[in-house]
Amino acid sequence: MGGPIFDTYRAVYQYMTYCVRVEKDYSGLFSSDMGVLIGDPASPIMWLLYFADVDIPATDQDIVLDGTRISHLEQADDIVIFATSAAALQEKLDAFFAWCCRNLLRINGRKSWWMPLGARPREIPVLDINGDPVPMEEQKLYVGMLLTSSLAHDQRAHVAAKVDKAHRISCLTFGILDRKCLELPPRPARKLYMGLVDPHMTHGCEVLPDSTLSGTEHLERVQKMYLRKMLRVGPKTCVVPLYTETGISPIRYRRADLAVRFLGYTLQQPQGDLVRCAVMDSRELAQAGKRSWFGDLRKACARLPGGGVDIGFPDSADAVDGLRTMLKEDERAYLHRTTDQCRKLPLLSGRLHEKCFSQQAPRPAPTCVFRTYLKITAPDHRKALTRFLLSDHMLAIERLRYENVPRGERRCRFCDDAVEDELHALFECDGQAELAAHRLELMSNVLRVKGEDAVARLQRSDLETVFQITVSPGTDGKLPDTIRFPDASPPFAGKVRNRTDHPGTEFIRM
Repeated sequence: MGGPIFDTYRAVYQYMTYCVRVEKDYSGLFSSDMGVLIGDPASPIMWLLYFADVDIPATDQDIVLDGTRISHLEQADDIVIFATSAAALQEKLDAFFAWCCRNLLRINGRKSWWMPLGARPREIPVLDINGDPVPMEEQKLYVGMLLTSSLAHDQRAHVAAKVDKAHRISCLTFGILDRKCLELPPRPARKLYMGLVDPHMTHGCEVLPDSTLSGTEHLERVQKMYLRKMLRVGPKTCVVPLYTETGISPIRYRRADLAVRFLGYTLQQPQGDLVRCAVMDSRELAQAGKRSWFGDLRKACARLPGGGVDIGFPDSADAVDGLRTMLKEDERAYLHRTTDQCRKLPLLSGRLHEKCFSQQAPRPAPTCVFRTYLKITAPDHRKALTRFLLSDHMLAIERLRYENVPRGERRCRFCDDAVEDELHALFECDGQAELAAHRLELMSNVLRVKGEDAVARLQRSDLETVFQITVSPGTDGKLPDTIRFPDASPPFAGKVRNRTDHPGTEFIRM
């Protein structure tokens, strides 16, 4: 072997010397002629050059995908050999061992294994490399994917391993950073989720689509736990606002979108590319009604909680962008519909755009986006508003729900004139002087900042619109400080509700 590239690499390693440093002490210079530098960009190039003439013969028992015969695959020095019979596999092992002997390579027997995929053979064959038996494995990690001999359990085994890692990272994120900075704000918590947790939650989704509803139950549980910690809300909070307020997609939609995007990538590859051959062969199996990767992808998209999307059988990448748009629209419709139907979220139903105060005709707010109020720097103010919007507050409309008190009997503790819900506590209750003073302060601030037209507009609007406008950011992007939320203000925070306030309920400290 020769040539400019080979001569350059040989010269570099021929004149390279090393030294060892221990604290402030250095050893003398020495040379090493064993292997190549770990992490050196030349390392994979040199290995590919060395491994270019590997000889593993093709047989009639090879795997055939879309007319292309596949004898083996190589991931650097990790090699997987395929065969549909034990005799053909042993023939390939013997040929590979002979090639390694000619090229001064040794097969690591402790890392070598074989696995029957699908049906377990009645008689377990004995395979060997130079007389040393190769052990059979029923579950093994290869190139980051956990493979099992029973293909039906592939997804559950792989997801279980990733769920454990994602859960530990979630606990460490809040356990450590909350102690360092008192309380991790939502914005950096979202970045940490996308950088540390989401890769584990989505790992392998393009290889193992979510063809069953139970396959992602544990992933959904970890995602909801992280988002509740990020927003500082309790476990009884509705699930949908965890996504609509943070701009994070439900994990089933996220994984389905990545799998469809991978489908588009494979269809862009040229004819004869191995990944394209695998997908096209899987497509033919799905059209024939047989189990396949393509069929699992269709199930994953069709069983989404919003009603699902029928992706059909695309054979080119041109249709994939339209499929991803359909998935996003199905997600948006699902979140919007569920929010409107949830009786616990009256303040999020029909929400206006965050800049509605400056709009002559207020537009509706986007369904799923990271909300501006989550950028409030004061933790107590941010948590008060978040819990107020997500119905995780101390008002009777929420707390007496779990005591099975009828809605009409959840009366206001001050005026006893109406149900103590969010809008009544903010704008209607006249049984507490401090709340009335806060309302006057609000209107005076609106008059001072926005003028008489804004005050008149508020007076003409219904209470839901008034609330949306008062919590919308101003032209400087900051939220107003003129509104007080009941679960944070002294009258509601310190008031004790007992059985005399609401007969038939338990003693609840607000």
